[in-house]
Amino acid sequence: SFTIGKVEGNKAGEFGEVSSENLVQQKEEEEEQEKSTRSFTDTPVDYGVDVSFPIHNAHISGNHAQLKQRYESMDYLVAWPLGDRQGFYEEFLQGCRDFHGGKNELCDMAEEARLANNVNQPQAMKNYTELGFSKHQIPDDLVPLLKSFWEENHGNGPTEESWPEGSTSVNYWETPTEMVDLDDSNLPGHKGLSQKLILAVQEILEEWIGESLTPCALYGIRVFRNGAVIPHHVDQFPFVVSAMINVAQDLAFDWPMEMIGHNGMAYNVTLQPGEMLLYEGHSTIHGRPFSLKGLYQANVFIHFEPMGYTLQHEASSAGTLAAANELSPEELYRRAFELYDPDKVSATSDGLQDIPPYIERGSEEELRWKGIQQDARPIYAKKDKTSEKRSDDPKEARYYLDLHHYASTGDLAKLKEKLEKTPDAVHRKDKNGWMLIHEAARGGHSDVIKELVNFGSDINTRTNHGKGATPLWWADQTHGSKHPATKYLQKLGALNIGPDR
Repeated sequence: SFTIGKVEGNKAGEFGEVSSENLVQQKEEEEEQEKSTRSFTDTPVDYGVDVSFPIHNAHISGNHAQLKQRYESMDYLVAWPLGDRQGFYEEFLQGCRDFHGGKNELCDMAEEARLANNVNQPQAMKNYTELGFSKHQIPDDLVPLLKSFWEENHGNGPTEESWPEGSTSVNYWETPTEMVDLDDSNLPGHKGLSQKLILAVQEILEEWIGESLTPCALYGIRVFRNGAVIPHHVDQFPFVVSAMINVAQDLAFDWPMEMIGHNGMAYNVTLQPGEMLLYEGHSTIHGRPFSLKGLYQANVFIHFEPMGYTLQHEASSAGTLAAANELSPEELYRRAFELYDPDKVSATSDGLQDIPPYIERGSEEELRWKGIQQDARPIYAKKDKTSEKRSDDPKEARYYLDLHHYASTGDLAKLKEKLEKTPDAVHRKDKNGWMLIHEAARGGHSDVIKELVNFGSDINTRTNHGKGATPLWWADQTHGSKHPATKYLQKLGALNIGPDR
């Protein structure tokens, strides 16, 4: 189901059908693929980190060459077994710099953070399986549903994704990614599809790791096109256990996902349409260092975590990249708050929780997480008051944490019940200047936004005490311009203002 080092080049189209168009590839592209994905020998080459792409360090490992010079008898060692991967990486990074108009520091800082996370995060995480990943077929009943949805909507459904400035998550500057929204009510076949995927994958993942899970996020069908490269990374908290489903593809060569197993070895895993990869994204480094060769591959990503610490929406703020392993105060707060769930876990007397079960006790990550949680205690300010004072009343703090949670998760009934008792809560800000309408906008809940507006919420208020983003910006950045939440705010005449640089 997977190989170490060497990648075999099957040719397959949508749901296993061979594409005649891609069989006619230029010879130089085939030669380039041979160099980038095959050993210079005729046998597979075993390797670990920093060989196919920088993973722990910014430079490709030279261990093979050094060892061969020292021990002439080691004929089986091949210097630079995958070719000039350092040159490939430098071209990748320079592409990011050029795209952002010479703002080298943004791309460089993103890379520093990626490399540091790859070193630090896995060692602080709990491993649930021996290797960290596994390959499976998707349930038979889902195959026709996914195939039908893709065939009906891939022609007019995809919208180009927007990535934070300086992000190196994928080489969008060379080959933009696209997304087909599984929940778009305007697309045929969407009804109930997301929920069916979540329930089916959740059952398989729970059996795989032996623990109950809670869904965190389901992205739509992300479309990668010719030339796409995904640097190795570990997933953000709390995306602990995940599944990647291959929905469709039209490739000249398989496009492997390279997994760094818990044993430190690199495994190139290839998927055909109808197959999925289960992986521990919080502890298993993964990426696609070899360029996609062909027209496209379309994948669905579904993320889960152990029961009780649900992340309700993605924590990402453009322009907040900091030095390696450091985040802005706003980002730290957001990540801590999103781990709060009043209905599923017990909290301490001050409304904070114990560490999640996937973080190893006694690790540096435990200390960092607790520090973030302490900063998560909110402060609130009533409308027209300039002073903001931290609430020392645990009940009051928890009351407003509940409100923010209901707004972010779209629990309109519980939110409305509390607002009828405390209507001024729509004007209150937390420690980082977030109001309920920001939570609802980033959560994509147009019905909640409408209710908050009815209660008098300001549609143009900005986070971070006037330096952050408006609700429309959060809705647009998180869900796109076609999402109902975005359209509703636009209809109201809301302003689309991002964070100050």
